[in-house]
Amino acid sequence: MFPQEKYDIMDWVSYGAQKRREGMREGARDQLEQDVRGLYAEGVMPDVISRITKTSIDTVKEILGLQSA
Repeated sequence: MFPQEKYDIMDWVSYGAQKRREGMREGARDQLEQDVRGLYAEGVMPDVISRITKTSIDTVKEILGLQSA
């Protein structure tokens, strides 16, 4: 195997690992948004949602569209 081929394979492995990490982050964000919206629909206040989900109040308000301009 030529050195360039070896580096190309290493690049593809690294690229695949990066894409998996990005997918996991995106999935975690989607789940957080779903949880926040569900709790808010049940009548839970944003500050309580923030404590339950261990997320900043600003993030919760952003997800709910309550952030002031």
